[in-house]
Amino acid sequence: MSTLQTNLAMEFMKKNRNNPFFCFVSWGPPHTPRTKLENFAYSEDEIKPRPNVTKMEKGYLDYFSNCSALDHEF
Repeated sequence: MSTLQTNLAMEFMKKNRNNPFFCFVSWGPPHTPRTKLENFAYSEDEIKPRPNVTKMEKGYLDYFSNCSALDHEF
């Protein structure tokens, strides 16, 4: 989803490059529903919670992979 939204923004900017414009991109990810992204996947060995975190949200690895994908698009 982040790639699609980035591509739409880039198309808009290319189309309007000769005119003044304002482009605001509000990406959907990492908000739910999250998808597993194989290109940016993390394992539990790679991401360890801090000692003060007693319970990790289910799907936290998918959340971090979506954040990394968004960083890539930015």
